[in-house]
Amino acid sequence: MTAQTDQRIPIFICITNSVSGVTSWAFTVRNAFKDHPKYELFLVNLWYAQKSDAFDFNPADLEEAQEIFHTFSPAIIIPNYNWSILHQLTNKNLAFIGMCHSDSEEEYYAPLHTHQESFAKFIAVSDVCGATLTQRLPDRGADIVMLPCGIDVPKAIDRPYQTGPIRLVYGGRIVQKQKRVFDLVDLVTHLEASNVDFVLNIVGEGADCPELKERMSAETKSETVHFLGRKAPAEMDAIWAEHDLFIQVSDFEGTSVSMLEAMGQGTVPVVTAASSGVIGVIEDGKNGIITPVADMQAMAKAIETLASQPESLSSLGKAAHERAKHYSIHSHLTTFTEIIDGAASQLTNARPDLQRLKDWVNKTEAAKDQVRAYKAQLEKLTAESSAKNNLTERQLSQNLADIQLLNQQISDQKNHIQLLEKRLEQSQSDIQALNQQISDHETANQQLEQQLGQSRSDIQALNQQISDHEAANQQLGQQLNQSRSDIQGLNQQISDQHASSSQLERQHDTAVAALNKKLQMEAHKGEMAHEQLQKKDSHIAWLEREVELLNNSFSMRIGRRFYPIKAFFGRLFGRGD
Repeated sequence: MTAQTDQRIPIFICITNSVSGVTSWAFTVRNAFKDHPKYELFLVNLWYAQKSDAFDFNPADLEEAQEIFHTFSPAIIIPNYNWSILHQLTNKNLAFIGMCHSDSEEEYYAPLHTHQESFAKFIAVSDVCGATLTQRLPDRGADIVMLPCGIDVPKAIDRPYQTGPIRLVYGGRIVQKQKRVFDLVDLVTHLEASNVDFVLNIVGEGADCPELKERMSAETKSETVHFLGRKAPAEMDAIWAEHDLFIQVSDFEGTSVSMLEAMGQGTVPVVTAASSGVIGVIEDGKNGIITPVADMQAMAKAIETLASQPESLSSLGKAAHERAKHYSIHSHLTTFTEIIDGAASQLTNARPDLQRLKDWVNKTEAAKDQVRAYKAQLEKLTAESSAKNNLTERQLSQNLADIQLLNQQISDQKNHIQLLEKRLEQSQSDIQALNQQISDHETANQQLEQQLGQSRSDIQALNQQISDHEAANQQLGQQLNQSRSDIQGLNQQISDQHASSSQLERQHDTAVAALNKKLQMEAHKGEMAHEQLQKKDSHIAWLEREVELLNNSFSMRIGRRFYPIKAFFGRLFGRGD
């Protein structure tokens, strides 16, 4: 909190402790106004259930918030989307500035129209918002100013781009209405189908975050989608700079603060053609990419192209950074201060009780310090208690482990004793069985001795038989030798017979060959005789034809006088006629 002078007028910007571009803009503006000579800017958290030390005031309810404004009037109030603050707030030393942050009838146009008499000035964050608001408030055109939210933009950027997976980031409220966050599931599905190597980090929170996580888990197979949760506005510049592409799939916007912040860090915007705040900021293919609303296949194709052409990221990123400079907070403050001056001119000449405001702020700061001290003490006690609990739990766990070990050992001993008892019983049974076996063996030994005496007599008889067999074997050996000699003689005879048979076979083969040759010659002679006979038959047939011709030729002349001649020839050639 900076020191105040008696001339500074308080400006209360009402927001909630939520993730949004409006919240980010409010913190940026407060930081820019910290040394302003005429105005001091305060952030009022109207999310009563969530307190935060980042805000200057955390009223417990609407009544306390209104009491703050009454107490420190004259003042300027920017309610943003917190329209309830206007109810029953009629102090003439309070001037209101109406902000139209989005191209939305329900969220902005209708409330601004309803409460138009309360506002000294209006700010529209895009041309579309300005034109629509002018149509809704035709009598207030002179009080409507088009002014996008200002952002911090570094003078120059020197950052890397894709060296592995292309890095995508979504940052903002996680809600389906307006932001269409469920389209991110379709986008991931298309990127996976195209085998694009990517990482998508989703920063923020919202009512539809649990369902988005469920859908992402159920409908995609990618493990490269991460939900980073809520991040403070001061952390976002570093997050934008760590990514290659800023992803926005909104149905409608004002002029997206997240988009401008990302562009300021050289992150290439890939966004849908929302109804407001895109055309005029992004030139498709020059400083970003624009695709149709809900067409995630087209957006995935654009990302695939950028992933395959990493050299284009640098040129697009630099162009995006240059474009973002037009929305620098420093340029924003000039027009923003003029609007505030116009609203302040409607205040009375009474100055605010800045000492009381200072006391309130100091009291608030003291309370915050006390809360911080209590928190620190509580954290210390919690840590000590946790350490003691952890030590006690570890000792208890160790004792339980020792008891379990002892119980296991006792159980093992009992099992071992039972096993030994069973073995003893078995041993006693085995001893009785052995005694019985010994008795049986003694009886068997007696029987064996008797059998041994008998066996000795049998052995003597067997020895005699063996002697007789040996004599018989000698005789058989002599006979065997004689048989071998006889067999050798027979083998010689068989060999001679084989030789004689071979000679006879050779003679037979020779005779057969000679006979075959003779038969072949006779067959050849027969064939020659047959050929001669055929030639003779052919000659006879020719002669017959000649005779027939002669007969036909002379039959008319000679008549029957030559019949004996014809008969002669007939008999000559064997024909009966």
